[in-house]
Amino acid sequence: MEQRFGDQIMKCRVLNSLGWIYGELYNLERAIRYNQDGLAASLKIGDPEIIRNAEINLGIVTCSKASWARHRPSWKKSIAIPNNAANGARNG
Repeated sequence: MEQRFGDQIMKCRVLNSLGWIYGELYNLERAIRYNQDGLAASLKIGDPEIIRNAEINLGIVTCSKASWARHRPSWKKSIAIPNNAANGARNG
């Protein structure tokens, strides 16, 4: 079961990384899609660190698209996640 959980975490990180890469390449539509998929997957497993990364990546890309108001909640959510929450999710 632990291997499957590790695989789920890796999937989230891969999706978030692809979103970041596409954002760096200014392929913003793909970046948003991968970041949204990464966020959805992260929310399913509940790891605060990965959720925070997905929210930040999504916020950065959407700022690039000049849609700050639409995704301001993503930024607020990422800031609201306590640092110690990530440690508890991994060690629990």
